Amino acid sequence: MQNLEKFIFRKETLFILFLITSLLIQLNEKKFNRLEKELNDLKKEKEDENLSNLLLKEDKDIKKNQNKITELKGIEAIINPMNKFVDNEKIQENGLGALINIVLNEENQNKITELKGIETIINAINKFPNNKEIQKKGIGTLRNIALNEVLNEKFNRLEKELNDLKKEKEDENLSNLLLKEDKNIKKNQNKITELKGIEAIINPMNKFDNQNKITELKGIETIINPMNNFPNHKEIQANGLRALANIASSNNEENQNKITELKGIETIINAMNNFPNHKEIQANGLRALWNIASNENG
Repeated sequence: MQNLEKFIFRKETLFILFLITSLLIQLNEKKFNRLEKELNDLKKEKEDENLSNLLLKEDKDIKKNQNKITELKGIEAIINPMNKFVDNEKIQENGLGALINIVLNEENQNKITELKGIETIINAINKFPNNKEIQKKGIGTLRNIALNEVLNEKFNRLEKELNDLKKEKEDENLSNLLLKEDKNIKKNQNKITELKGIEAIINPMNKFDNQNKITELKGIETIINPMNNFPNHKEIQANGLRALANIASSNNEENQNKITELKGIETIINAMNNFPNHKEIQANGLRALWNIASNENG
């Protein structure tokens, strides 16, 4: 009788352990799926940002030309005359028009930063506050410079979560003991292993602290001021909101507080109210408000 009770108890214990393990594996699998979806969404967001650039056309020849300009030290050829002829409105406008496309390439972003191009861009915006084209192109360029760092930060955070999950999975000795008990569990384990393919999505990129650089150079003021000066200019508002959303999402409380201090929240809300039917303005306005209101470190 005692042997029978022990046998029943052992079977019940194994069954409970089996259920717990199954639940843990399913939870891990759901977390992996969620992280994989976030990574795919980030890839899509990056593609959408590139496509939505004001002047960039989806044309291989144009991209080839941009690379050619870079190879021939074209970035220096753009920035140098902008610095030399700071009072020439046309040179500043044309220079910003060239930079807004070239800056989409991360290597070019680093080169522009190295050549103190952020200072050049901000100087042009401040020098000609009433020139709509300079304001539009300047803010668009700052937006694109800030963009990659936001995505890098998200990629790194998600990559760490994935690596932690893998380590956690390796430490689950209990699940390894019961692996053969159920084919579905084994299938789930294999699926998790197959998710190594996620690593191929993550491309490590060299980071320049561009967002902090923009902030140090009073770039936030440079974004907000033209938004206030041209409240009815759709493209300035759209570019400004996207730039503010990118800067505020850097998980940098100082940037978030600076935007608030400069009454940037009022500027964001005004833009959304002025263009209630503009999807991009509404989406980036909401994203900016969300990022300003949250602080992942907190």
